[in-house]
Amino acid sequence: MLNKTLILCLSVAMSLSASALTLEEFQQTLDLAYPGDVVTLPAGTYQGELTIPDGVMVVGDGVEDTIIDGNGAEIVVHGGKETALIGVTVRNGKTGIHTHGKYMGVFECFIENVDRTGIWVDNGTAIIQNNIIRGKDQRTTGIFCLAANPYIAGNMIYDHAVGVRIVHNYIPTLHRNVFRNNRIGIEVSHGAKVVTRGNVFDGNGEPIKGAGLHESDAVRPYDPVADLIARSISPAAYRAQMDMMFDELVAMHPLVVYDLQPVPGQFDVICLFPWATFAVSASAIETSILQYDAYDWVTDESLHAVFQLGPDERPGVVANNPEKTEKNLDRYVLENRYVHEPSYRYNEAGNLVFRRETNLSRIEVVLPKGYKALHANYPYDSRDAGGRQVLMINDVGFTTVEVEMIRTEM
Repeated sequence: MLNKTLILCLSVAMSLSASALTLEEFQQTLDLAYPGDVVTLPAGTYQGELTIPDGVMVVGDGVEDTIIDGNGAEIVVHGGKETALIGVTVRNGKTGIHTHGKYMGVFECFIENVDRTGIWVDNGTAIIQNNIIRGKDQRTTGIFCLAANPYIAGNMIYDHAVGVRIVHNYIPTLHRNVFRNNRIGIEVSHGAKVVTRGNVFDGNGEPIKGAGLHESDAVRPYDPVADLIARSISPAAYRAQMDMMFDELVAMHPLVVYDLQPVPGQFDVICLFPWATFAVSASAIETSILQYDAYDWVTDESLHAVFQLGPDERPGVVANNPEKTEKNLDRYVLENRYVHEPSYRYNEAGNLVFRRETNLSRIEVVLPKGYKALHANYPYDSRDAGGRQVLMINDVGFTTVEVEMIRTEM
């Protein structure tokens, strides 16, 4: 994870009037921030798109005073790794906020007047809490979860075609939200799942489609006192919540294991999924896949899997087993033997270096026997497996892991 020991509050152009600071000027200042920084966006209405750098929190002066108007943009706010947006109105775009497959927090925001989706959680995960997400003529989606497992809590989601739409695997958690006047409160696609607890459904055409409600959920009129949206929680408290929940949310993601061979250039890539239908592509076009095998860890049955080249010519393997509906963490396995010399080689110092990109969030690197890690570019936990060091890394989004190893045995 990114360094969170530093929380530096930057007051950006507070001496300027609201109209004197443009979103472009704020973006330039924001791009100079470091992971862990909390950057204030002063009161005002800002036109355009905003991109939040990795690890940075953007805090407005409240939804009544700080407004980002996308002016028809495809995406109004772009999230980065472990970023957060707090206390801002986001409006007038095709999509209000897009997490871009990373880990993002959206807190105490008001999202309105979007053409398609209020918040799009596209792979990865998120915490979406204490927001108001207003639809547009019951034609929009409040929160779209595509292959993601966000924690969605304490939000008011209303006037949409679908309040929360859940597509493709993973298991989002919906806790204490209020769904009002949506055509469908929650829609769960075939094969997907959801955990619901303590939600309120008021005036929806259909509370939930594709799944059942929990006994703690209620179909009843909205109570403005009992169902009040929380406000004025500190950025430090939200950051602490994101830190606390990170491992819990990532724990349900697939695992990739890089098993390094004694000879550079070749390495095994083992992917473990909770579901039996998946696709895995090599991150480098020049990669050769010598062999692959897909199977059910529990039953030892083979999975149907085929080699294919993607549209960008990257080699990969697609497993399609819709008849297997059971989901268990790390149950379905794909083993590959990759050949790609630039990814696993000796450096000028004579040390082995492994460098590879992945979009899977749980990452393990198994070093060859007789080697230990000299340096890794991400924090890691370490364990021993049969005399071999295993580095364990959690990171949401596209991750380029680099490990330098030194020989300990001759």
